Amino acid sequence: MTPRTTRLVVRAAARADVEAAADWYVDEGGEALAQRFLDDLQTTSERIARQPGVGSPRWGEMLDLPSLRV
Repeated sequence: MTPRTTRLVVRAAARADVEAAADWYVDEGGEALAQRFLDDLQTTSERIARQPGVGSPRWGEMLDLPSLRV
């Protein structure tokens, strides 16, 4: 049985944050560090898509954002 995957929606603001972070990593540690950051982000995004309930709902409950998990 193939695991079900949820479609992640990456908003423009998140995309801009990722680009800014990758640029910072390039400036601070070089291309290899930036690539590791992007690879780890991809891996984590795929895990979230496979397991959208992973993480703690604590902040979501405190902020009245029931779908937020940390």
